[in-house]
Amino acid sequence: MAINHRADLGAALLIERLVREAYSERGPGSITPLQWAILRALGRSDDYSATQGWIARFVNVTAAPVSRSIRALERHGAVITRRDPEDGRQVIVTLTPSGHELLAKDPILTISRRISDLEGNQKVALRHALQHLFLAPVVTD
Repeated sequence: MAINHRADLGAALLIERLVREAYSERGPGSITPLQWAILRALGRSDDYSATQGWIARFVNVTAAPVSRSIRALERHGAVITRRDPEDGRQVIVTLTPSGHELLAKDPILTISRRISDLEGNQKVALRHALQHLFLAPVVTD
């Protein structure tokens, strides 16, 4: 199968642009993509709470940036933190009502709505392609 590097690069740039447009709010005090990922992780957890370690594994980022992002989300009033009473080394992060309100404005929902507008077979093809890209080994030239 012939590889069309120009078309492949174009497709990758379109994905990047789609994500950049979704996260158009920038500047001091705005929610970063990592912070949104943390809010989403908490929103998906059973009781809207999780340890910092679990969050770091869920979003596939090391502990330090997750910790900084959680502190920023605390300043926004989106989460609260407390020490785990059973293991004082662990910090439990809980989504607040303000955090739930923020999730309703999650910029990733703009991409989700655009996907919803696709025809059924286009949605299936996109999902399969994205799963393949995600699971494919990273090859460096």
